[in-house]
Amino acid sequence: MGCFIVYPIGLLTLLSLSLAWLLTPNLPGLSEPTYVYYATGGLFAIPIIVAKTLQRSQSRQMRITSKILLAVGLGVAGFPLISQPGDRLLTLLIFAMFLIPYIGHKGVTALDDCQGCPEKSNFPNCSGFEFEEAKSNE
Repeated sequence: MGCFIVYPIGLLTLLSLSLAWLLTPNLPGLSEPTYVYYATGGLFAIPIIVAKTLQRSQSRQMRITSKILLAVGLGVAGFPLISQPGDRLLTLLIFAMFLIPYIGHKGVTALDDCQGCPEKSNFPNCSGFEFEEAKSNE
């Protein structure tokens, strides 16, 4: 779900902000100091951070909504890469500081959804990864 929601929406957010900035650079909200974009991006990430910290079961709609908000936050926090040339290195470092632990966390917890599944030992060659088309051809 993350790959199909977070990356496209985050990229779309970044591209939208960049296009707006290129067309109307003096538009309010597009010429703020870098820390404003970091803080705003962080605020958008709060719902998913709270949900992960509390380890509570979420509805599908809530999971989708929190991932959309995270994606928008990442796009906003990444906007200084385009609009603030003097802060590009700082922005890249901040992204790396969050991305490396996030990838590590995803690697450690990747099979959490498989707990209790009788096919867990066959992952990723299990029925959960089969496409409907492949199933219908058998």
